[in-house]
Amino acid sequence: MKYLFLFLLCTGAVLPTAHAQQAPAAAAAPPMYGAARIWLAASDYCHLALGDGVTPARTYDYLEENGKKRRFADEAAALNFLYQLGWEVQPLGVNGDGNLHYFLLKRRTP
Repeated sequence: MKYLFLFLLCTGAVLPTAHAQQAPAAAAAPPMYGAARIWLAASDYCHLALGDGVTPARTYDYLEENGKKRRFADEAAALNFLYQLGWEVQPLGVNGDGNLHYFLLKRRTP
């Protein structure tokens, strides 16, 4: 009985130490792929919808700034914004009207 008590005492003392030596869980990495839509809203501006593959994005969820849809001067401005966020951009297509452009996004490697 004395040995059983010592055994339990020793293993109980070792378990927390072994548990503390385990590496901490890594922080969740940002998504590797995403999707973007650029809508040519008028001749002088466009809107950008961004889906990161994790956060659900509805069809008409465009980036907002101060409670309004963020306006980009043109498609190049929207694509440069995506580049600043760390995305590589690959065109996927255009809708039938030609005013909605689709893109596949991939995280750039540092």
